[in-house]
Amino acid sequence: MSCHFPQRLTYETFYVYYLSCEMCRGNVNATSRGSYIMSGACSLHEPTIEVRRPKPHAALVVLGGEHDLNSADQLRETFNESLAHCDHLIVDLSATEFIDASTIGVLLEARQHAIELDRTFSVVRGTKAAVARLLEVSGVLPLLDVVATVERALDARAISAA
Repeated sequence: MSCHFPQRLTYETFYVYYLSCEMCRGNVNATSRGSYIMSGACSLHEPTIEVRRPKPHAALVVLGGEHDLNSADQLRETFNESLAHCDHLIVDLSATEFIDASTIGVLLEARQHAIELDRTFSVVRGTKAAVARLLEVSGVLPLLDVVATVERALDARAISAA
């Protein structure tokens, strides 16, 4: 029994997460040889990392854009440096448009490092569907102290310290 593939299959895609493109409309052409071609413009959002001090004991690391394997080492370094100088590390994903498994791995490493140093670790989950969905389906939400806002993270720390 053999399978016959048409010479060309064309699919219209609206989300191409594996290429870190959000809201990217293009055409993917698949052939019987398994190759594909994408056409259409994608707008990639460069990853940003900003460290703030909302309170003397807390470090707020605000992530923006798209974070993947390319930014994982810089994230790890930022989290480790922040944990060395604070009692509470808050990672704000509100401005993040995309994360992948390597970013989740770095978040889990930072959480473990915070536990080992007897520090508090919180994650502010953003509203971007790609980020929220990946955190949900990966099963890490119960492991992370996920809060809705930075203020809630700071309030939770104040309550637990009292």
